[in-house]
Amino acid sequence: MKPLLDAADPVYTRPVTAHFRGHVGEPPALTLTDEHGHAATTTLPDPLQPARNRGMTEEGLRESLGKLGGTGYHLAGLTADLTGLGFLPVSALNALRREAADRLTALRAEAPARRITPR
Repeated sequence: MKPLLDAADPVYTRPVTAHFRGHVGEPPALTLTDEHGHAATTTLPDPLQPARNRGMTEEGLRESLGKLGGTGYHLAGLTADLTGLGFLPVSALNALRREAADRLTALRAEAPARRITPR
């Protein structure tokens, strides 16, 4: 029982799907959606630059965006809307992932809207 109480990472993680939009010349955006339909979108301020050598691929995105350790989520699926051969530094992609996960966590913590009907 002690290892479960002292675990650094959450024991149970919730599935999230990720949608990455990366069009060269436009700011890249990442949306994380949980199993209840809560969605958090994060956009970087700078536009996606053209790649000089190797551009982004869906496989590379899956590897980088799947690193959700310590967040309470795991990547259940990924869709990517890539236009042009773009380049995004790993540090920027990591920041995008962290901010989207933080926003999703904050959204999930909000009290649900309740409707009060008069009798």
